[in-house]
Amino acid sequence: MSLVRLIYTSRATRKLDRSDLEEILAIARSRNASQGVTGYLLYDDGQFIQAIEGEEAIVDDLAELIAADPRHEQFNVLTRERIEGREFADWSMGCFHVDQIHRHDAQRLQAAMREFLSDSNEGIREALGFFRLFLRFEREHT
Repeated sequence: MSLVRLIYTSRATRKLDRSDLEEILAIARSRNASQGVTGYLLYDDGQFIQAIEGEEAIVDDLAELIAADPRHEQFNVLTRERIEGREFADWSMGCFHVDQIHRHDAQRLQAAMREFLSDSNEGIREALGFFRLFLRFEREHT
């Protein structure tokens, strides 16, 4: 079995509230658990950044399904790479929504997210490090 990690960005076609995200996550978690997919979703101000990991054919099929979802647009794969092990093994689909945290911390993380998205070349090289920043922040504040 060949594992891959795919990281993409996209923009919501409308403003999503917490119930919208919970619905997306419930479906993703159920589907991902049954297919051996792990990953993490970041959402802020209409912008998604998501990492998905799993068996190559399943991840590629899932990416096509996600790209066709009418709830977002501007689907852009930052990186797709073969991996030896999973970064998000504990998450059928973890999620971080910036509005969950204190204002000062939210502003700092929003700035990091915007900087990441504005520099596509650096973003591709640093995508996994960016996710690690959010995971570390989440573990410290939950």
